[in-house]
Amino acid sequence: MRPIDNSEKWLEIINSKSAAEMLTERELECWNNISPENKSRYIKALIEKPIVFENPEIIYDWYFRNKWATALKTVCHQESISVFEIGAGGCDIVPKAVSMKFCHPKTRYFTANLNKELTQIFKWKTEVDPIDIYVIEDDAANIKTYVGENAFDAIVFEHSVNDVLETILAEKNGIDTVNCGWMDILPTITEVVNREWGNETFEKNTKGEFLKLINTCVDVLKPGGWLVFAHYQFQYNLDIGLSPELNQNIIPIVRKWISDSNIGKEYFFDGFDSNWWMFVRI
Repeated sequence: MRPIDNSEKWLEIINSKSAAEMLTERELECWNNISPENKSRYIKALIEKPIVFENPEIIYDWYFRNKWATALKTVCHQESISVFEIGAGGCDIVPKAVSMKFCHPKTRYFTANLNKELTQIFKWKTEVDPIDIYVIEDDAANIKTYVGENAFDAIVFEHSVNDVLETILAEKNGIDTVNCGWMDILPTITEVVNREWGNETFEKNTKGEFLKLINTCVDVLKPGGWLVFAHYQFQYNLDIGLSPELNQNIIPIVRKWISDSNIGKEYFFDGFDSNWWMFVRI
């Protein structure tokens, strides 16, 4: 697997005095109970191998929270920010990063979530975050129903490009992605995705709807706003049979679609591998 980052850099950071700056008070006890040796081992594995659930969640949260904080600070230089995250699911990486680096009365965070179970997990995780958080229980493609033009400084896909593409195919195959446990239906969705990929119909059956969502995002971005995408691999997805070729090339695949459609201009930044990250300015 192509590493998602420079592990040597993060081995230095994780055991530095400033490492705990991106942690909440209630996370510090868990963090401090992990030895420096184990922190180094876990961060190296997270960066160099597909992510496994057995490793401490705090390491995963800490790393990606730092990456997203840096990503957003790279493209947004103001004190407050308005962010729309596509399909956060039950993950609070981005709102935590926004809370810690853009904590301001005017900062706003939105997400659109379809799955009811994941939405409840997300609300629980973010209930004490010190920024305005809005959860829209609807398809992200309907965001213009809830906000007007020039609403957001950045729209982000935190490991959700794959979820969007999977949901498109699931809906076309009559799979309910709203009223069920996402992990319960993921093996079935994976079978559908692999069939489309193997039959070379994946692009035909996902590209149109995906680009429609991207164009909707463009409509609610401020002039000069950003689309930011990130992807990485979970070992579980590979264990249930997801094509490794597809899984490690999600960003390159949608990069071509977006580029061919002349949507915005892509920028490249040091520290963000273009196989796993994409920054498009509108």
